Amino acid sequence: MPYLEEQSLARLVDPTTSAFAATNRGVAGTIIPIFRCPAFPGTPHATDPLYIALGLPYALRNYVALGATTAGNLYWEPAFRTPPTQDGSIYPQSRTRLGEITDGLSRTILVSETREQGAAAWIDGSTACITSRRIDASNAPTYAGPENALNYVPYYRYGGGQSIDMEYGPSSSHAGVVAQLRADGSVEFLSDSTAAAVYDALVTRVGAD
Repeated sequence: MPYLEEQSLARLVDPTTSAFAATNRGVAGTIIPIFRCPAFPGTPHATDPLYIALGLPYALRNYVALGATTAGNLYWEPAFRTPPTQDGSIYPQSRTRLGEITDGLSRTILVSETREQGAAAWIDGSTACITSRRIDASNAPTYAGPENALNYVPYYRYGGGQSIDMEYGPSSSHAGVVAQLRADGSVEFLSDSTAAAVYDALVTRVGAD
């Protein structure tokens, strides 16, 4: 936000606590125009019941980081003493530098637009990055389906009211295409029919492709 002329708003966010803490709820309802796609037909606030139950509206965002190719690669627990598996560039607690994107800045996607309406509060870091494959919770250890996630429905659905489901991952309201931001700052539209392996290769930062 400091780089988007939102420094005063950034000062109101307490990053040392939960996005759902009382200290963050006021700022969480602030609509940030640059976080919104002009073509998005939905409401300006996230609609997942877990957000609504908190009693205050959580403002929506239409852009999300691509942190990995699969859900199995997205999150890593250091306590397991295993090597990190995140193969994208922006993921929880990432500090990726441009020089570490060895696939090339023009060949690596950092951010996608999304038409997700439920799990899309801009302040909620737990839903701030997604994957190039749609999520299949029953398919361990990748937890990924064979399809690319571009406009795939549902992208992730756990159910039971214990998790914030996501109908859409990388997606858009533009027919058949989804806008993608590359690491060199360029933006392009990818077709929904893009081969899953090609989309994976565009998301990885060190895949040598």
